[in-house]
Amino acid sequence: MISRETTSTLAMIFENQFTEYGHYGEISLSATLYDFFFDRNYEISILKEIEGLITIEELKRFIQEVQIRIVPESGQRLLQKMAEDIINLYRENSQFIDIPKEYIQQLLLQLELDGYVYKKGQLLPIENSVINQHTEQTYLEILIDSLSISDSKLIKHHLNLSGEHFSNGKWGDCISNSRMALEAILQQVADAIHVKKNGTNLAPNTFSTPRLVRDYFKNENILEDKEVEVIRTCYGLLSNTGSHPNMSEKDQARLMRNLALSLSHYALITYEGFLKNNQ
Repeated sequence: MISRETTSTLAMIFENQFTEYGHYGEISLSATLYDFFFDRNYEISILKEIEGLITIEELKRFIQEVQIRIVPESGQRLLQKMAEDIINLYRENSQFIDIPKEYIQQLLLQLELDGYVYKKGQLLPIENSVINQHTEQTYLEILIDSLSISDSKLIKHHLNLSGEHFSNGKWGDCISNSRMALEAILQQVADAIHVKKNGTNLAPNTFSTPRLVRDYFKNENILEDKEVEVIRTCYGLLSNTGSHPNMSEKDQARLMRNLALSLSHYALITYEGFLKNNQ
């Protein structure tokens, strides 16, 4: 699913490409905007909407509102086509296009987080086994807000940074913040369980190493041995932020972030189940 963040970047690109400046500094929509949609076989209903746009602000609002249309599937298909077409326009005519290269690079990276990769002129969905990371993060945030987590701001801070660093091509920082978000969730869930069972917080030294937190889950029978082992192994992968000889740094960052989000989700769902069973 193309996210609101990606939609905002797409709107910025269209605004940049289809803005005209008059002799006296006035700003208006370029006449080529309608041609862009007409030449690429958009539906008549869309062409009528484009024809009715007058200001740059109306163009920006039109694109942003596509993301929240009443029929989500149609809005997503339209956003995907618009993104694909504007990237193709840039790739085919970069020397004549007003779009800065870094805008297109940012769009491509955000699309990867949304689950799309650009290949040979097309936006293709990344393999179905890979989660939609923006959606997963939103769900994590909903879980965090609905549960007794002591420092949700810290977790969300690292989650947001991991996404921002990916969009900016800072692969190592993306992975490290994904790991720190997972670590904070595990620590806070362990502490919340201890408070629920004993009325007191965990001893501070429990948080000195990730192993002690994992041991707590194991000793309290919150997680089985095999679950703890999975977390230990995956945490080791997340701690190794060096480049992989057979994988691009970008793919490594995306997949490691994916892994951290999934494990974070698993930990929070486990805690949610614990609360239901210990009311």
